[in-house]
Amino acid sequence: MRSVQGPLGERSYAIRRGVDTLGEAGTAIAEATGARRAVIVTVPEVGRRYGARLERSLRASGIQSKRIAVADGERSKSLR
Repeated sequence: MRSVQGPLGERSYAIRRGVDTLGEAGTAIAEATGARRAVIVTVPEVGRRYGARLERSLRASGIQSKRIAVADGERSKSLR
């Protein structure tokens, strides 16, 4: 897996990318954050294709998760 730095000064973070890495996501998230709970925010099509696999990875790493599907597009990018 390759790692690229998101250049945001004090708020910089690593962006990990690779092929077929969803199975490793739970471990990476648990190690990086210590999180025990997570929310997956996705559009319906992506959630149907990848959501269950990500949820399994999170669960295997001891992270409880909930998936929320939002409509595609700019109108969905606001909490208003």
